Amino acid sequence: MKNFILNNKLIGTLRNDGVFYKSVDKTKHFMRSLMAWGIDSIVLTSLPPETKILLQDKRLKTQWETTVGEWKNKGYEKNFGYGSQVFLDEKYFAIINDKQSKLW
Repeated sequence: MKNFILNNKLIGTLRNDGVFYKSVDKTKHFMRSLMAWGIDSIVLTSLPPETKILLQDKRLKTQWETTVGEWKNKGYEKNFGYGSQVFLDEKYFAIINDKQSKLW
């Protein structure tokens, strides 16, 4: 496993199975104004395009899955004061174990 750390904060982990895993809280990490998830640019530049990315919200018991390639091809870069991030519209994710009630 390889941890990705930026400014002494864990961004996510590249697991031994080749999946980049990131624990999220949709109420804090999802950009509702963009209807997109964001990830630090450094992660995307460090991983091959075929790498799967798995976002998991333990509170909602929901997972969102995509690939680095999808994020690179369809994402767009923005900086809201937390460093360069690439945002990808939620429609480009496969939703796994969706147990949440529709909040958005």
